[in-house]
Amino acid sequence: MLFRDFLRNAWKDSRSNGDFAEQQVAAKEVTAQTMQDKEETALSGGQNHPNSASASQDATVWPKRQKTISIDDLGQLDNFIRDVAVKRDDCPHWNLGQKLTKSGAILIGTSFQHKPKYSMRLNVFAKDAFRALPGADDPWSLVAIDRDANFTVADVFDHGDVIQYTVVEIDDSQLPDDIQYVLDERSKSLVRNSLITSYAIPAPSYTNNDKFKNIMGNDVYCPRQDILWEVDSSTFEKTQGEATLSFDDSRIEVLHCVKTEDAEYRLIMDRAEAQSPHISAIYKTIYIAKVEGEALRIVGKGQPTFAYLCEEYIQGNYQYEQGSEPIIKITNKAKYASENINLPKEGGKPRRIASWVRDTSGEIIVSYLEGYEQNKKVFGSFSELLLYLFANIAYSIASAQQASIRAEIEALNIDEHPSFVSIELTNGLYRMQALNRQENASLSLEFIEANKNAKKLVQSKLKRNAIARIYEGDLYPTMPMVRDAINDDTWFDPIGGTWFQPILSKDIEKKLDEFVDYFREAKAKDPEGTIDEASFIEILNKKKKAFKGDIRAGIEEIHDCMSELELPYRLCYSASFDKQYEECRINLLVPDISLFPNTLVRRGDPTTYKPAVMDRKTKHGKHAELVGKLSMLLLCLVKSCIPWATSVSLNVWERRKGELLCIATGSFPENRLCSLGPDDTLRALARMRSIGLIFNKNPDNSFSSVKPVFEIDDGNDYRFGFEFFGKDALIPEWLPFLVHEDPFDNLAVLNNELKEWRTASLAFGLDDMVKVADACLEKATEDYGVNHKLFSCSSDIEEMILQEDDRNKDAICLPRGISHIYSLVGAAKFDSDPTEAAEFLQKARDLNPANTHAIREQIALAIKGGDLDEARSLLDECSVFVADGPTFAYMLRQYGFLCIERGEYDIAKELLIYALAQDDSPQNIEYCINELQVIGAFDLSDDGVLQLDFAKAKAAVLSAGYPTDIDQRVLSAIDGLANDLMSGVKYCDASLAEAIMAMNEPHEQYREIMTRLFECVLGAKMGVFSIFDYLFKPVVLESKELYVRIAERYGYCEEDGYPLCVPYIDAKQGLMMCVVALVNRANYGLMHQLDPLYRFKFTQDDAEMSPAYLREYKDYPSLGLEKVALVLLDENKPSQQKDETRKLKELDILRDLEIPDNILVVLRRNGVEPEGVWAELVAVEEGLVFAKLVDSPFDDFGIDKGDTFIVNLEHDEELDKTIAYYDA
Repeated sequence: MLFRDFLRNAWKDSRSNGDFAEQQVAAKEVTAQTMQDKEETALSGGQNHPNSASASQDATVWPKRQKTISIDDLGQLDNFIRDVAVKRDDCPHWNLGQKLTKSGAILIGTSFQHKPKYSMRLNVFAKDAFRALPGADDPWSLVAIDRDANFTVADVFDHGDVIQYTVVEIDDSQLPDDIQYVLDERSKSLVRNSLITSYAIPAPSYTNNDKFKNIMGNDVYCPRQDILWEVDSSTFEKTQGEATLSFDDSRIEVLHCVKTEDAEYRLIMDRAEAQSPHISAIYKTIYIAKVEGEALRIVGKGQPTFAYLCEEYIQGNYQYEQGSEPIIKITNKAKYASENINLPKEGGKPRRIASWVRDTSGEIIVSYLEGYEQNKKVFGSFSELLLYLFANIAYSIASAQQASIRAEIEALNIDEHPSFVSIELTNGLYRMQALNRQENASLSLEFIEANKNAKKLVQSKLKRNAIARIYEGDLYPTMPMVRDAINDDTWFDPIGGTWFQPILSKDIEKKLDEFVDYFREAKAKDPEGTIDEASFIEILNKKKKAFKGDIRAGIEEIHDCMSELELPYRLCYSASFDKQYEECRINLLVPDISLFPNTLVRRGDPTTYKPAVMDRKTKHGKHAELVGKLSMLLLCLVKSCIPWATSVSLNVWERRKGELLCIATGSFPENRLCSLGPDDTLRALARMRSIGLIFNKNPDNSFSSVKPVFEIDDGNDYRFGFEFFGKDALIPEWLPFLVHEDPFDNLAVLNNELKEWRTASLAFGLDDMVKVADACLEKATEDYGVNHKLFSCSSDIEEMILQEDDRNKDAICLPRGISHIYSLVGAAKFDSDPTEAAEFLQKARDLNPANTHAIREQIALAIKGGDLDEARSLLDECSVFVADGPTFAYMLRQYGFLCIERGEYDIAKELLIYALAQDDSPQNIEYCINELQVIGAFDLSDDGVLQLDFAKAKAAVLSAGYPTDIDQRVLSAIDGLANDLMSGVKYCDASLAEAIMAMNEPHEQYREIMTRLFECVLGAKMGVFSIFDYLFKPVVLESKELYVRIAERYGYCEEDGYPLCVPYIDAKQGLMMCVVALVNRANYGLMHQLDPLYRFKFTQDDAEMSPAYLREYKDYPSLGLEKVALVLLDENKPSQQKDETRKLKELDILRDLEIPDNILVVLRRNGVEPEGVWAELVAVEEGLVFAKLVDSPFDDFGIDKGDTFIVNLEHDEELDKTIAYYDA
């Protein structure tokens, strides 16, 4: 079979929405390249290789260039073997570098390497091969490829009795080129050794099983050896076809001519076929050509009763493009004398334009339907009628449709997409992110991303039962209709088998009880496979918080549910929550219709299936139904996560011609939402209309705009999938990635992520982290040489401790975080590879001897290995560098543990009691109490209360020679940093405050230092004044992390600076910062003014511990800061009552910095322990201060959450400050 014929018979994924675009994208994607262009060499002639079967072909003309495949390349592919039952002389004579393509059959092998069974072995490396699902029965370790695939013969190894062909999958774009893709020396050695070593493993008994032989194509009665076919790249030029022909071309015969108002068309046929008596006239292939100057341009192809659009003439080829349907069809069922004439379906409905009858003389008489009337009504043959209708009606309609599709594709600008990096997300899907943040909103990247994700999801769905089907004996490849139907569902059915049942607010307790019952039943059935009780309680408590009004917990629930969805495109939405009115407002931004495929899947008989191209009306209809499903999905998901909301409002937005239009909207009471069920997804849009979704559809099924039930900004407090609304597009969320040229830039990205190491999953793998740290060390060594000692600390106090040591005078302090990375990686490998863990931990300590995290992990390794002496030695080393309370408590606990192991229970008791005095965290208390309980060292009073004598414990610890205070070196470092701080040389980070607080008895001299630390570490530079003295005034926030986030968003990444902000109070989110400009880090001089329409805003919580400094309006005259402040004031103007509460200066010390309208109030009641709670200031009337309780107190004080009460104020002499209280 010629490759041309193979192309016509093997339909490629129904890519009717612009195959050329996908091929070009595939060729351009940097991250999708499997082959690395490691070397290109010119081959001077034939090569000798050990394959005797192909040695006779040395005279073959070899490709001129060669590219090698490395071990790393192979490592990204699935590997399996297939032994083929052929005699030695019957083995295919494949040359090195030969291109192969897979036939329609499934390529099946096994991943279990064993002694070869036959004379030929295929060693296959392929992308995304099917394997059995985890836990599934897979005795033969089967692997399969059930899709189109192309390969290169990357190595030929003649081992005497066996020839091994190593074939590696290549892209479609690599198939026609003249390049050999072969293994490099290392990978060649690897695959050949795998064959040699396999001789030591006997072939399993199942290889003699008839069923196994049949699966592998080695059935003695019906062997299959044609899974891979040779491809001659020279045939590509021969199969391109001819777009134009000359009038006098001897190969063709003109049968009919038609002239329209603006063109002339001719119906032609291959002369040999026209004259052939062996083919019935009705089945002969016809071409329709348009006259253009002195040439005929092929525009259609078919048979006398139907025609497709076509752009080439291929002699003797009777196959038609299967990616489309006829643009004109004359039906003639059962050879009746009358039937219909149809155009392609529109909106899923037949489009009849005429009917015909044959009179007694044999002529065809046509009756046209209204709107399609033509002058000519009598025709001598079907082919004459076909040409007439093609030229006058069908061609113009089909051309307009194709132009519409082409314009849609061109609008995506695929060919000119920005440079990007492919980031793999935690759910296995991909995000295509521009290297330049300014270009990240490109729709072309979204298109590339969606298509790549769709292919992966389709492959994943096919994979789920592929191997099980093979074991059952079903060796038939997946039918095109099945594959296309799965692809269609992947794009247009976002709900699939996932359903989130909305919960009524009155059923919250009931649902929580059901959740508990479900866990207990699961635990009873499968104790080992179900999570432990403690983990379940943690999950249950989070769910309780979300169900009962904790917004942050609710958002986490929504995130968890979203992770269950498998969507190829980005689901972008935003939400706002109003706990007081029990309302939720959601903005849904639907994916652009141009992202979706144009293939129409008509489900029916798979053997006769032919995909077609969707017309505009049909595609808009499917997209409209998708809008209904996404609306239903999002509403149900949110209501299932925050059932306290009794009303949910929704706006659906669509990007259209550079602006956002609201295309659907509605407010939904909870009883309507909770009436929805899984069956409602079948006609989602109609069902959504029945419960209150408002929308209007145009005749072509697209949406017209409607008035939203709320403004877009009123539902924009929390954003999912995007960062903010841009001028003409959504600005996508920015995901961290490590592709910077400077390794220290990558280190900065990692350091930002590592802040949340203990509380969130990390975006990077351990290998990525190590590569970054190693690259930083390598660059530092190049820059400074090998004779300098290099440090990379994590805090100011660590750096000062090391710098105070005379041995480190010439040491160079690198950017922070490298040592921390090594210690985290070492900790992560603690259980899996203790030896490697020890190496990383030592590397961490070499870079930072004061890294107590690394020392703690080394201590744990020593204890795990039973070397208690080593653990004690490491603890002594750790004591020198301890500079915070929790680590000091850890050190005492570990000393106590070692004493217990040695039987020294008395001193162990005192160490543990003294540790309790150093750290009041629940973890420390629990550990110490447990250890005290183990040795029975509790001292109880007569009424059973635990007695702890810290003074006695301290004396005993000191007497036994253990440390009772931080080391003198740390004290010296504290003094050094304090001097720098007070003299204005350096503003310190939080480590200085932690070290001072860890001191046994901080001296009075540190009071002023701590005040200054609060100023520069805790954001109190603003708080030196009343909170309301710096509102609406310019403030410089000294945060490099925030600067990087803001600068990268606006494309200003070349300089170091700080954000210049204007603080204000948002009624819902509390203290906010509006970023107006970016200023120079050294002198606060203006660097960049930000676009006033799209200013970056963040909460005080986002600012974390960053120092902030007041400036004056006159410092930046060009910014018009007074106007900015006035606009913010106008937008966030408080009520008169609220404003009066903000004038109470004596309450400023009690205010919550994040939400300044909240103050700390002490609730008091006889017989009950006083309790501090947050209360929102409401009003001041006749000298009385009224506040509303924000949260419920633990004990009964006669008031509960939401209750308003009078706040009493008094001056506490001991504390020397005003306190607010309420006496029950």
